[in-house]
Amino acid sequence: MPEDLPKSGKNKVFLSVMLVATVVAAGGYAMMSKGNGEAAPGQSAPFNPPAVQGAPEAPTVTIDKEKPKVIVKTGAKTPKNAVAAPKSDTKTEKNAPDTTKTYSELSTAHSAAPQKIAKVEAGKNAKADAPVKTTQPKSAEKKTAAPRLAQAPQVGRVAAGWAEYRGPKRDGISRETGWFKEGEPQMVWKANVGAGFASIVIANGRAYAMGNSNNQDTIYCFDAESGKGIWKMSYPCELMDKQHEGGPSATPTVNDGVVYTYSKMGQLNAWDAATGKLGWSKNIAREMGGQIPGWGVNSTPAVYGNALFVMTGAPNKCYTAFDKKTGAVLWQAGSANPSYAALQVFEWKGAPYLAGFDAEGVKFIDTKNGKTLWSYGWKTNYDVNAAIPIIEGDNVFISSGYGTGCAMLKSTAPNSLVWQNRDMKNHFNASVILNGAIFGFDESELACLDAKTGRKLWSQGRLGKGSLIASDNKLIILSERGELVIADANPQGFKELSRTQILGGKCWSAPSLA
Repeated sequence: MPEDLPKSGKNKVFLSVMLVATVVAAGGYAMMSKGNGEAAPGQSAPFNPPAVQGAPEAPTVTIDKEKPKVIVKTGAKTPKNAVAAPKSDTKTEKNAPDTTKTYSELSTAHSAAPQKIAKVEAGKNAKADAPVKTTQPKSAEKKTAAPRLAQAPQVGRVAAGWAEYRGPKRDGISRETGWFKEGEPQMVWKANVGAGFASIVIANGRAYAMGNSNNQDTIYCFDAESGKGIWKMSYPCELMDKQHEGGPSATPTVNDGVVYTYSKMGQLNAWDAATGKLGWSKNIAREMGGQIPGWGVNSTPAVYGNALFVMTGAPNKCYTAFDKKTGAVLWQAGSANPSYAALQVFEWKGAPYLAGFDAEGVKFIDTKNGKTLWSYGWKTNYDVNAAIPIIEGDNVFISSGYGTGCAMLKSTAPNSLVWQNRDMKNHFNASVILNGAIFGFDESELACLDAKTGRKLWSQGRLGKGSLIASDNKLIILSERGELVIADANPQGFKELSRTQILGGKCWSAPSLA
């Protein structure tokens, strides 16, 4: 078992999601579901964190002293006071102008006085919902024979949580094994966190989630096992719901006892992971001239050594390295406009490098000084490079939506391009590479490509613009409409193992496993 989680044998799939139907009345939900088929325990304790005083040097950060309750149910019934969920209109989004806003244009909304987040009424113990009737999908069409690819070796459990976006290596793969058992997964706990698309991170037995309500962002700290609220902190932030439901999209990052968050409006905060006390804070737009992209800041920061790396989008300073303890600027570099993909640190040519996927393309950046050592141009409509690159040795996989497609690159070759096609268009959620294949969402369709050639092996519809991670040769999929699907990571074809309707509304956030 991971050393930083309670050794109870109850591994959980953590799901962070934006529920369109509850934006106004009750915000969004962060939901957790066990993957072992055991009965769900009793109701968890209410959210009642101890009083925590905000840092005096940052008076704009306030503590929300309301005490919303953790609601525990065995189903995912939509609240009675929910409003109808609007339909997602991809065509409208494609035709939208790329309206990058400056801080001056947004300062009025962002600097508004803090508002109290609506109190969530305590939920009564509800009877289990009627079992959801599931329909087995049609067999995947096999237009071409899939290659016989060797299965990846089984990797035993490792002492790691899920402390950052897409896991310890940001590749969307957990090295844990034995977590899946036959049967429908049972709900352990769920909590109201407001609107947003940020994923959940888990470290040292705690789960951290974010949401927005009444133009305030709130970061929540829960006990990962029980769902009991430990602390929460709020600060003013515009919902920024341009052609989507808004709320934070950059996922928190936990490192050395600190939780780093990055808001849609460019507010970069460092919180004490144990108490929620604010350590340091930067308003990237106001203090550094950083740009707010058309759909808000979505790029999740990365940490390595003593540095926190952030896509700030400042003029001729697209990337910034901060001292992770003090917030002091270590270096700034890069002339590109910002985009939306998360950053990551990886090893290349025997040294640590930062990978960025900005509006111009993918770059390998020296972590010591910000110098770009390798790059590949990749332009998309509206500068939307949103899916984090997948790096395996010298190979780099990139993918974007809006009809752009994907490419496999070799960073050490004179001609970097290995292959390119339009059979995998990751709109915002990245793919995973496993068993010699690439599994991911080609816009609204789950697809599988041969990693060596790019040839499409199979596709599966009826999942929408979902997300996925992988573990133990299985895909953990969250559909756009809130279905938790477990399937084999099989290049030969789509084989579904379980499907459970657990959430409602629009679900664009990647799951987490710990």
